[in-house]
Amino acid sequence: MQESSVSAEQKLADALACNQATLDALDFGILVVNEKGRVTQWNAAFRSLFRLDGERLDDISHEDALARISRNVTQPNAFAAEATNIQVAGHPESQNEFTLISGETIEQASRLRTRDGKRAGRVWTFRNVSQQREVEERARIVEHQAARSTAALWAYTCTTCRTR
Repeated sequence: MQESSVSAEQKLADALACNQATLDALDFGILVVNEKGRVTQWNAAFRSLFRLDGERLDDISHEDALARISRNVTQPNAFAAEATNIQVAGHPESQNEFTLISGETIEQASRLRTRDGKRAGRVWTFRNVSQQREVEERARIVEHQAARSTAALWAYTCTTCRTR
């Protein structure tokens, strides 16, 4: 009996280690909060994104996690208010963007966790979309320049046709 108990404990420990390794392999930050508002899991990308290396994160409150994240956000009060509203109101899903003091644009999404039809917490993801937004902005500029060039060419063509 003792042998199977140890085996079950070892299987659980192995599964948890595999789960954490999987989370740490992702290139976007993850923060998991339980139904009591306590942080239960995070990944290396989350720590790195918000410069939290070396800080204790296990079993801290959602509010404490927000305070730590907010230190790196350009509009900390607005960020914390929005995240608190999402957590308290129980919206099934959320998505928004905010800017870090470093100038990086972060896309934040969250999804409500449920167990047996009841709230079981929330999973938050944080993805650096700075490069994507820069490419989109460059594409808008090129599109605008192309439209202006087309209009200028059209005006020139019309003027040339009238003068002949």
